[in-house]
This record gives sequence, structure tokens and C-alpha cells, in this order.
Amino acid sequence: SPGGKFWEKGGFFSVTSGAFDREYCTSHTCNLKVCSSDGGAGVSTCEVSVNLDANLNYVVQLYGFTAAAGAASAVTVQFKPPSQCKYAACADSADVSTCVMQDQARMPWHTIDRLMYPEFSCESPAVAEIVDIAARTKPFCLRPLAYGVGGSGERLAEC
Repeated sequence: SPGGKFWEKGGFFSVTSGAFDREYCTSHTCNLKVCSSDGGAGVSTCEVSVNLDANLNYVVQLYGFTAAAGAASAVTVQFKPPSQCKYAACADSADVSTCVMQDQARMPWHTIDRLMYPEFSCESPAVAEIVDIAARTKPFCLRPLAYGVGGSGERLAEC
């Protein structure tokens, strides 16, 4: 959206089932008010993550509230497949020897188009994807007061 004008006063990204009985976009980023301008380059982007099951029909709706609109304004909706999928980026679509398999991080964003859908090579679906793991450790002693002068526990680090 040029300069974020489409959602300058707010807006929503919505993905529902074909029967409109279930909303899939439930994170805080579905509220386009959290989107911001890119600092003057003229285009604002907003990345929203929505997990969808394969082989089902969905309705994608985009609502924006603005005080003005221009003739050159445009909004595009793009997507990437899940991380277990790869995309064949080919320099020449007629020559498979020019293709390079790209993972989700390296592949380009694909514009939603009713007439054309890119082919992806996907491994078996994953139930979950680990994004980050953090851990903290804490010492545990069976007899903490056994350490230190007179059993005071002052030298617990020696446990």
C-alpha cells in the first residue's frame, strides 16, 4: 500500500472458510493498525501469518480505512507456503536445468492470482514448527545447607 494510506486510520485482514463460519486470522497483526510506513520509500508492507489447511476454499478480505485515495493506489496480497515447502526458481521456465530449489526464507513472495498458482514441492505436513527455544538452568542440591561454614548455605555454588 503506497505510504500505508490504505490502512492509515485502521483496517483488518480477514481469512474465513468458504462458508464464512470460521475466522482464521486471529493474531494481533490481523489488525492493520499495527502496520507502519517504511520511512519514506513510498510503500508500506504488513506481514500477517495465518495457518491454513490444504485443499480447502478460503475467502480473503482486506478492509482499510483512509481519508483519501489516489488513482495510482494499489494493494496486493502475497503469500509464502509453510516452511516444509520449496519453490523451483527457474531462469528459463522451459529449461529445468536452470532451476534452483529455494526454501521459504529465500523464495520470493507470490501474488494471489485466480488464474495462476506456483508449484511447490512439500514434505509431509508438520503438526508444529519450532521457531525458537530458550532455556534457563537453576542449581538444585539435595542438601543445600551442607555447604558453607557451619551449614549456612553461603557456598551453594559448590553443590
